[in-house]
Amino acid sequence: MPGPPQRVSQELLLCGATVRLAPAGRWTLMESAPSEEAPGKRGRRASVLRLDGLAAVAESAFDSAGMTTLVARREGDDACVLSVVAKGRTAARHRWAGPGASPSQETARRHADLLVGAAGQGDAREIARLLRDPGDPSQLLIRTLTALGLPPLPVGFGERAEVLADARGATVHRARSLWQGMKDFMSDETDPNPPLQLDGR
Repeated sequence: MPGPPQRVSQELLLCGATVRLAPAGRWTLMESAPSEEAPGKRGRRASVLRLDGLAAVAESAFDSAGMTTLVARREGDDACVLSVVAKGRTAARHRWAGPGASPSQETARRHADLLVGAAGQGDAREIARLLRDPGDPSQLLIRTLTALGLPPLPVGFGERAEVLADARGATVHRARSLWQGMKDFMSDETDPNPPLQLDGR
């Protein structure tokens, strides 16, 4: 999502999810961080968000203007998904799954326009062609992110959990109760989650 981790963390205060954030230029990368959850402290709200994935977290937390979010995920061994979440809902969800799974031209154009709008750059015609390409899903996801001028996927994406754990400047935003989240949200503190100490980096 656009913006620094500090702003993203502020938006997450009322969400009830534990995630890891890492800066990537003018963007922030985010992933679920179940290893950082306090044992026995996961309420129903956090459990639902975790089960539904990052798209549900984005729908819950990033409903303000300028916080349109792109969510990439791998499904199984042979499919990749790229979603656009804006104003509290998933506006577009594209799934690459090889031959036979290409969307219609109309759907591809509509999703391409939304992706370009979310990224703030890119050629919608090129993106639409990538969305309809029946080739390797992983490579098409990478090519689409590159064409949109977005940060590259972290090493290990889709292969192992919590790939941002060793990222430079990574921060863990821990789930709060609704009451604690409201207190922190109203606080003058600008960074509710100090950066992790990662071997002195």
